[in-house]
Amino acid sequence: MAFIPGYEHDVFVSYAHVDDQPLIASVGREHSSGWVSTLFRQLKNELGQKIGRDDAASIWFDSHNLRGNHKLTDEIAARIERAAIFVAVLSPGYVASQWCQDEVRLFTRSCGGDPGRRLFVIEKTSLDGEPAPAAFADRRAYRFWYPDRAEQPRTFAVPQPHPDEIDYFRQIEDVARDLRDLCRAMRVEHTPAPAAPAIVQPAPGASAAFLAEVTDDLEFRREEVRRYLEQQSVPVLPQTTYPLGRAEFERALGADLSNSRLFVQLLGPAAGKRPPDIPGGYGWLQLEGAHRRRLPILQWRSPDLILDTVEWPRHRELLELETVQVTTLESFKQAIIAALAPPPTPPQLHDTSGRWSSSTPKRGIERSLTRSAARSAIASNGAYRCS
Repeated sequence: MAFIPGYEHDVFVSYAHVDDQPLIASVGREHSSGWVSTLFRQLKNELGQKIGRDDAASIWFDSHNLRGNHKLTDEIAARIERAAIFVAVLSPGYVASQWCQDEVRLFTRSCGGDPGRRLFVIEKTSLDGEPAPAAFADRRAYRFWYPDRAEQPRTFAVPQPHPDEIDYFRQIEDVARDLRDLCRAMRVEHTPAPAAPAIVQPAPGASAAFLAEVTDDLEFRREEVRRYLEQQSVPVLPQTTYPLGRAEFERALGADLSNSRLFVQLLGPAAGKRPPDIPGGYGWLQLEGAHRRRLPILQWRSPDLILDTVEWPRHRELLELETVQVTTLESFKQAIIAALAPPPTPPQLHDTSGRWSSSTPKRGIERSLTRSAARSAIASNGAYRCS
């Protein structure tokens, strides 16, 4: 699935197959890979790291040589038209390939005649005076070749990348960074603006849990707790990130706490940001808001956290509160569900004599129970003493 909505592929790779012929035909798979295949394997890994997930972006690369002799096959043409970004590996072989020229024209047409920022050019080697396709005119190219001491063009990573070729890996990083930035920008452009979030009201039979904002090192664990609670059909607040200014933060915080039944907070070794108007930090600010509304409070810290390593005394004080559970996160998640469970229904009281039941006034029940206890004590001991 593409990272950019509305497209089948984020990146379509256009190249001449002559540029991907391995120079060393050895048994090892790595050493028999062509230059273009090696480049885009590394580029895909780098792009995944920059986006944050290895499968985040969809890159289509014709590794099976699906091309015909004279015209684009239907499959290739369809993939070009459904691609967000076009990356061309420019070389003398690319200029000489009618197939590659057709791919560029088809992508340009699918962009309404002007691909703009959506067209990337990677120069594998010098064109030796050959003119580049018109679509590449005045366009920045990522150059993967250099002139040697004799002013002869040399391509990086031939026959294979070497760890000492820093410029080769830096160019890959530059391409990946620019692709990431464009993917993110197009993702925003093609994603409908969300409607203003409404305050969630607890559904009948369910209770909203307030899951406090955390420091960056705990963000993944906070999302884990959120997913767990939502899987248990528990509404979770807040639904959006709060503004950082104190007045706006407290206003949003108060609205969500008013619609919550339980305050949940994950704590780690870092105190987080402490702007001048919030000297105690956001952790204390959220907890104090919960105290003002008299919400039940559940806090957590990892058993691996060593309190002696926490330098700021005020934050250490937060970690040592009685409401902080020192346990595994899995146990803590179950404790949240238990805290949100409705109180048990009082048992129905019945007397075989029919003199009272659950509808009997409390004081009458207590007197009946006292008389019953007294009779039992007398029967067993022969006397009844009040202590």
